[in-house]
Parts: sequence; structure tokens; C-alpha cells
Amino acid sequence: MHSISTKPFKICREFSCNNLTKDSYCEEHKHIQVEKELKRHRHYNRQRDPILKKFYNSKEWIALRDYVMMINNYLCIKCPMTTADEVDHIIPVKVDWSLRLDINNCQPLCHSCHNKKTAEDKRRYGRG
Repeated sequence: MHSISTKPFKICREFSCNNLTKDSYCEEHKHIQVEKELKRHRHYNRQRDPILKKFYNSKEWIALRDYVMMINNYLCIKCPMTTADEVDHIIPVKVDWSLRLDINNCQPLCHSCHNKKTAEDKRRYGRG
């Protein structure tokens, strides 16, 4: 029998809130997460290369990203007790464009691990 995996529950990130959620914030505080994400994405997209922006909005990438998250139970590869927020390219797209849709070049990471990995990539490959 095939079982469907779901995200684990965790405590809401809002200070002193003990509500359980499968996201970062509970229903009562979800608007905080939405506002933060919108602000972060607006800032990030202003500086992003238009070709990369188009790729990351493509149906192919969105489907692969969602699949990678699902098969890894929405957990970060580096710290498995943490929910993954992003799917990272192990070898960055700017370094090897041909690996952009290779599932073996993708890994789910939490925001903190993704930031560390991005910093490592910048040291290794340059800002490029």
C-alpha cells in the first residue's frame, strides 16, 4: 500500500505562539509569513538575471521543484529535522545550465542551509 507523506507539525515562529502548524506560521499569524515572503521576493527579483527569472517561473522547474520536495518529505537534506523552504541546485545553474532540470542536481534545503550553500558557491565559483 502506498502512503502519502506530509510535512511534520512544528510550533509557529511568532514569538510566544504555541500553535502547531505545518508551515512557518499558524493560521492566525500566516499573514506575517506572506508579507515577509513578498518583500523578500520583490527585492530578490529586482536583482535577478531575467533569464534565470524566466527559468524559475517555468512549469518545468516548478514541477521538478515540487517533486524534489515531495520525495524528500519536505525536509532539509543538511538538517533533516527542519522543513525545507527551497530546492537548491547543487551545481549552480549559472555554472552549468545543462543541469538545471537534472533531479540529481537538486536538493531541498531550509532557508539557513540555502544561504550557507549560496555563500559557499560564491566563494567557489565567484559571483558570476
